Amino acid sequence: LSNVQQGGNKNEIALEFNKEEEIEDGGVCEIKLYIPEKENKKKEKPEEKEENGENKEEKEKEEEDEKMKKTKGELLKEEIMKIAGIGSVSGAIAHLEEFQCVIPRGKFEIFFLKNSFKMNGQSHNYQVQPKNISKIFLVPKAEGNYSLLILKLKSPLTQGNVSYKFIIFQIKAENEISIDLQIPEDDETLNNIEDFQTPLKGKTIDIIAKLFHYIMDKNIIIPPDSFTFSKGPFVKCSYKANDGVLYFLEKSILFVHKPVLEIEHESIKEVDLARIQVSS
Repeated sequence: LSNVQQGGNKNEIALEFNKEEEIEDGGVCEIKLYIPEKENKKKEKPEEKEENGENKEEKEKEEEDEKMKKTKGELLKEEIMKIAGIGSVSGAIAHLEEFQCVIPRGKFEIFFLKNSFKMNGQSHNYQVQPKNISKIFLVPKAEGNYSLLILKLKSPLTQGNVSYKFIIFQIKAENEISIDLQIPEDDETLNNIEDFQTPLKGKTIDIIAKLFHYIMDKNIIIPPDSFTFSKGPFVKCSYKANDGVLYFLEKSILFVHKPVLEIEHESIKEVDLARIQVSS
């Protein structure tokens, strides 16, 4: 249970396991359990219908109470999450509420711990280890006053049959926050950083960058000033049928966002430039 990454919901529970490294042959990645609910519905006899009509309000209230009760699946999920420590955020150094995530889509609470960061959502929880993050990009979004924080993972997050090789957070560029840090007294490294003292105040994007840099020990990759076009450090393009944006970085080219692709400069054999006849 110490390796379980997240639970499921309702009657189905998905136990996903932290993958320390890519599994080549064999090995269990996920176990799914289905817990059916016992049905106790009785058919009403015709003569009972009239009598039951008088107690209609009571029955409706009972049905409402029944709906509010947790299913056996949800109770088992809670028990597994409790034992496995999923969703547990004791010892969190920093906590961010309702953070907008583009991939996987939804709003998440983010907790930065010493050896991981957790994303707790309405139906899914994820835990990401620092060694599972290969790169972090910070780029301006093409539309609107937003920035995108993109995490490239060595081992993808999974949600059912869908896997996420990248995590994308959307952050309003001008937003400012103030957060209290809970740095352990025995952590000499974090306590001795002048730029990292509680409360941490400033632009949200700068605070996030500091949290990943100091707690997760990761550098943030941003587009260099030399690659700037009329609207920013990006050009619009398409990959197959999907429209997106291309960011030119020092060591790679990044395509956002369906699917997110990173093309390293050293892997490019040649570039073709051609004029095309189009009506628009």
